[in-house]
Amino acid sequence: MVITDAGAIVIGLAGLPSVAGTREECEATLRAVADIDHRFANLGVISANGTVTCSALPVPEGTNLGDRTYFMDAMRYDGLAWGAYQVGRITGEPSINLGYPLHSTDGRPIGVVFGAVSVSFLNDQLSMVELPEGASAIVVDRSGTILVDTGDPGRVGDPAYRVSLSTLLQTPNSALVGLFDGEVIASVRELTGGAVVVAMPRADLDAAAFAEARQVLFVGIAAALLGGGMAFLLTWLGVARPITGIRAVVRRLASGDLSQRIRPSSPDGTLNGLAWDVDEMATALQRNAEELRRYAFEDIETGLPNRQALLVRMAQHDRGTLVYVRLDSLSDVAAMFGYQAADEVVLETAARIVPIAASRELVARISDGSFAIFFPDADTPGQASARMSRILDALDGGFRIGDGSIEVVTRAGAAILPDDADDPETLMRMAELAARGANRSDHGTLFDPSSDQQKAENLRLLSEMREALLADRFEVFYQPIVPLRGDGPAHFEALIRWTGDDGVRRSPGEFIPLAERTGAIEHIDRWVLGSVGRQLGHWSRQGFAPEVSVNLSAHSLLNEDLPEYLQSVISAFDLDPQQLHIEITETAFLEGFAGPLRVCESLNGMGVSISVDDFGMGYSPMQYLREFPVETLKLDMSLVRDIERDPSVSSVVQGIVLVAQNLRLRTVAEGVETPAAHAALLRLGVTDAQGYYYARPMPPDDALRWARSSRASA
Repeated sequence: MVITDAGAIVIGLAGLPSVAGTREECEATLRAVADIDHRFANLGVISANGTVTCSALPVPEGTNLGDRTYFMDAMRYDGLAWGAYQVGRITGEPSINLGYPLHSTDGRPIGVVFGAVSVSFLNDQLSMVELPEGASAIVVDRSGTILVDTGDPGRVGDPAYRVSLSTLLQTPNSALVGLFDGEVIASVRELTGGAVVVAMPRADLDAAAFAEARQVLFVGIAAALLGGGMAFLLTWLGVARPITGIRAVVRRLASGDLSQRIRPSSPDGTLNGLAWDVDEMATALQRNAEELRRYAFEDIETGLPNRQALLVRMAQHDRGTLVYVRLDSLSDVAAMFGYQAADEVVLETAARIVPIAASRELVARISDGSFAIFFPDADTPGQASARMSRILDALDGGFRIGDGSIEVVTRAGAAILPDDADDPETLMRMAELAARGANRSDHGTLFDPSSDQQKAENLRLLSEMREALLADRFEVFYQPIVPLRGDGPAHFEALIRWTGDDGVRRSPGEFIPLAERTGAIEHIDRWVLGSVGRQLGHWSRQGFAPEVSVNLSAHSLLNEDLPEYLQSVISAFDLDPQQLHIEITETAFLEGFAGPLRVCESLNGMGVSISVDDFGMGYSPMQYLREFPVETLKLDMSLVRDIERDPSVSSVVQGIVLVAQNLRLRTVAEGVETPAAHAALLRLGVTDAQGYYYARPMPPDDALRWARSSRASA
C-alpha cells in the first residue's frame, strides 16, 4: 500500500498545473512534496524523448531515463506503471520507480512524472512489525529482486531469487518450498508489483508458528505498510497526535476491509478535513484495488484474460483441448515497422481468434506473441486438430500494415485434458511444448507423450529440472581461459552443473537442449547470471576480480528485458561490467536479426563484452560479425580436436584467426587437451585457450586457489 499510495500521489502530481509549468515551478512543487513525504527518494519529470526536465534533486543536464521500463510502459499504455528494483541514476539509492504520463491539452502523453520510492523507507516500515521468533519478512518486486529482508539486510538487491514470483504466488501454502538454505516459506501475500514473504528456519516451523506467521502477514505487515502510506497525509495536514476514530478505521482498512468510511459531515476544520481525506484515500485505494484485481487477470493491451485467468477457468473443466499459438516473427515486425505495427498485429490476432472460441473468457494472451485458447467441447485428437486448423486458417493470409500487408510466421500446438496432463498448468506447458516443436510448414502439432519413450523421459526430466530450480540444486563451476602469449587478467567460463537427489551428476548436454525447447532455459540463464554476480561480489571482497564468460541461449537474447536484469545484477553486487562476458551461439543469429542485435548493443553499451561461441562450423555470416558488437570468437572444439591430424582444419583455423585479426577480435580455442594442440594453436596465432590441458571446470573455491597459484608460479 506504500507503493499504491505513492502511485496515487504521482498521479495527483501529474494533474497539477505547476508540474506542467516552468522548470522553476515544477521543481519547487516536487521539492515541497519530497521534503514532506520521506518515502520518495526523488520526484521528477521525464520528457517524451527520455530526458529529465524537472527533478526535486539536482540533476545534470542531459540525464536520460528513456530506457527505464516504467517510463516506456507509462508512455505506451498511457497509465500508471511500476518499475523493478534499481539503483537510481540521480539519487544513487536503491528504489522502486513509478511513472504516470503528463498529457497535452488534447490528451496526448507528452512525458512522465516519476516517483522513486526509497527501498530504505520500505525497510523502516517493515522493521516495525513484530514477527514470530526466528522469522524474517521479505519483500520482493515483480522480477523476484529482494527489496527488504528483516532477517538478512545483506540480501537486499539480490536478483537471484530462487523461486520465480509467479510460481511462488501460484503455490498453495501447504506446498510452499524452500526459499534459502535452511529456511521455509511460512506464507506469501501478493502486493502491487511484487509480494511479501514470511520465512522461518526450517527447524522452528511448527503449526503454531505457521499460524502466527500468517496472522502477522495478513494483518501486521499490511497495517505497518498502510501506516507508512498515512504518514504523508498526517504530516501534510499538520496532525501530530493519534485520533481514535480514524485509527480504528485505518486498522480495518489495513486488514483488507476497504469498504470502511468515517463519513464526516463536511471537510471543514482540521479533524473533519483529515477524516474527509482518509475517506477519499480509502475510496482511491478501493478503486485502485479493483483496478489491480482486473489487471491481475486481464491483458491490458487486448482486454483478453491473461494466463492466470485462463488457468483459473480451465480448472473448472475436467476435459478439453488447449491450443497454444505463437507469432514467431512478431519481434521482426516491431523492428521493421515499429511497435505500433506489432501492436496492431496482436490486436488483429485476438480479433480473429475470439470468434472461434466457445467464449471470450476462454481465450488468453500469454505473452507478447503468444495466445492460448481452451475448447471444453473438444477432447479427442481429431477434434483438437480441427480446432487448431481453424485457428491457423484464421491467421493465414497476412496482416494489414499501413497500405500494405505482411506475413507473420505462426506455430501452434495442442494438448488434451486429461490425456496429456491432469492439471491446467501442466496442460499449458505441454501445449506450448508442442507449439515449440512444430515445424514452420506444419499446420499445428498435437502433443503426444506416448509416441516414444524419449518424450516420456523428457517430461520426467522437465519436472526434475523445475524442482531443481526451485530447490536451488544447480551449481556453477569455473573453467580457466588462459592467454597463450603473455599474462592477462584471470578469466573463467561459468559452466552449470546439476547433481540430482540420487547423487548422479547430469551432463549439461542432457538437460540444456530440453530447457531450450521448452523455454525453461531463460530461467536457467538468469539463475546463472545471478549466481555468477554473487560469486564475483564474494571474490571482490577477497581482493580477486576475474573476468567471467557466461553462455546465454538464443531465447534469452530475444527478451529485451535482459539488459535491465543484468544491470540489476551488476548494481546489486557492485561489479565492473567489464568483468562480464556474454557468450552467444551462432544459432542466435537464426532466431531473427533485430531483437538479438538490440540486446547485444545494449549489453555492449553497458560495458559487457560479447563473444560468439562454437564459431567456425555453423552459420557464421560475415555481415553479422560486422553488425554485432562482437569482441571474441570461440573456435568450435571440433576444430581443435582435429587440428593435429587434418591439415585442412589448420587452414580453416588460420582463416578464422586472420578474419579475427582484421576485425580486431580475440580468439579462444575450446577443448584443448594435448600439448600438440596447444602448440598448433600458438603457432596459428590464437590468442587464448581453455580445456583439460590447462584445467578442468572446478568449484569457486578451487578456481580461486588455481588462479592464485598460477599467478604465483608465473
